[in-house]
Amino acid sequence: MLATGFVLGSCAREPKGFDKMGLLPMEVGEVPRSFLKNPPTRVGEITWHRTELNGQVIAAVRTEGPCPRQIHTVAGAVPRKDAIELCFSATPTDAPVPHFPCSTDVYVKYEILAVPKDVEPKFVFKGDCFDKRPEPGLGASSPATPPSP
Repeated sequence: MLATGFVLGSCAREPKGFDKMGLLPMEVGEVPRSFLKNPPTRVGEITWHRTELNGQVIAAVRTEGPCPRQIHTVAGAVPRKDAIELCFSATPTDAPVPHFPCSTDVYVKYEILAVPKDVEPKFVFKGDCFDKRPEPGLGASSPATPPSP
């Protein structure tokens, strides 16, 4: 009986990591709060929801950015083994950019395609996209808030 349990246990498939699922991060970037269906309410919070498009998930994070800052910012979504890592970077400027409203409160939207229906995405926010510090797992991050039923 013990041998049978061992054989069956060793045949169980380990779930694929997010990095092996073929996820496709598409449009990412800073957006007005009004562009988000389920905007995060606290700095560092991540929200997400599925859309009507098969396999499409929209995630959003609320973070802070320098003000004034350059118009062009950097955002990214990288599938890692245990989670989808989100980041955002903004470069400060010495003077405000004309006709560009600036707030330290920043909302970043991430569109990800090919997320299987039976997989609940897990997101973490890394912060600065160019931070090269070693990652302790996916350490300093905020867990995502799943959509409300």
